[in-house]
Amino acid sequence: MTIINRICVELRDILAVRLQCKNCQSAISYLPKDWKPTALRCPNCDAIMIEPSELRALELLAEGLRTLMPADDAAEKKLRFEVRLEFEQR
Repeated sequence: MTIINRICVELRDILAVRLQCKNCQSAISYLPKDWKPTALRCPNCDAIMIEPSELRALELLAEGLRTLMPADDAAEKKLRFEVRLEFEQR
C-alpha cells in the first residue's frame, strides 16, 4: 500500500530556497527575496552545485519568486499561485 501526502503552499509560505550539493550533501539556504543564482560551487567540497546549463532556469525561477511573492500578499491579487508538493510513503 502506498500513502501519498499532498500539501499546497502559497508563495508567502516559502521561507527559504535551499541548494544541496550532490557530492557531499552540504546545503546553502537563501531568503527567496535575496536569492540570486550564480555559478555556485559548494563551499564545503568545491564541487559545482549549479551547472551552466541550469543557471538561466534558476535565474528565471528566482526572478519569478521575487516578482510574484509581493503580489501574493496584495489585497487585490488577480492570480492565486500555489506549489503542490507530494510525498510518497511506503
